[in-house]
Amino acid sequence: MYQILSKKVLNPTVTQMEIEAPLVARKAKPGQFIILRVDEDGERIPLTVAGTDPERGAVKIIFQIVGKTTFVLGQKEAGESIADFVGPLGRPTEMEGLKKVCIVGGGVGCAIALPVAEEMHRLGIEVTSIIGFRSVDLLILEDEFRAASDKLIVMTDDGSYARQGNVTVPLKEMLEARGAEKVSLSDLTRDDLAEGIEDAFRYDRLVLMSSSYDGGVFPVMEDFLCHLRAKNYQSRRIAIVENGSWAPSAGRVIKGYVEQLKNITLVEPMVTIKSSLSAESEAKLAELADALVK
Repeated sequence: MYQILSKKVLNPTVTQMEIEAPLVARKAKPGQFIILRVDEDGERIPLTVAGTDPERGAVKIIFQIVGKTTFVLGQKEAGESIADFVGPLGRPTEMEGLKKVCIVGGGVGCAIALPVAEEMHRLGIEVTSIIGFRSVDLLILEDEFRAASDKLIVMTDDGSYARQGNVTVPLKEMLEARGAEKVSLSDLTRDDLAEGIEDAFRYDRLVLMSSSYDGGVFPVMEDFLCHLRAKNYQSRRIAIVENGSWAPSAGRVIKGYVEQLKNITLVEPMVTIKSSLSAESEAKLAELADALVK
């Protein structure tokens, strides 16, 4: 059994816990994850390691209550225990040779980005962090990111705090700076899918940006691509940006769908962002922006 050392509610649906797991705490690195089981009859779920304290043998996890397992876990209190806590798993985020990076996180995804930002900051890498939330009520980890960043940009979709917009705004700004007359952003996890499809047909260029998920692509992006295929989407220029912590797969899956469409030009390069936006991937984004506006 693994004891819960502390519990903190970050917002109405997101909770932070510290779990006593000395072996994991000593070995875990930013970008890795664990698999836990709340009780002997429960399912196993993966969660990112959000921080460690090797001296206390503590591993920090942050989770959103979205189903039965996270609901049951959220009912636990400090002093209680969970059945299994296995890790660290996955490949750590690569940091060697980096001098200047941009860390991007949205919503509960900030739990993945924070330990990467903290470690890079500790190593002397210049860190700019961009974190985004739907509204100020859902804001989490601002103080932690501020401490781990040379520059912090906070975005809220509704403008209730800091700057209005989402974390994809920097690419939009790159395109506009290069002369693109009109750039429209659609967040498929939050915006109406029909409006996103309508925008795809309205413009002659499309950028598909998605996280990897279960060896494939994020489900809502796959749904979007299926709709484009069903509606005979064609004669466009399409660029691809994928994200993933250790083995990005979104780009491969998106490309497979795009290749089924008629008269499509794939704009190079395809950009891969591993957990955070490094100086190398930011340069690739700039190269992609140049190619898109040609």
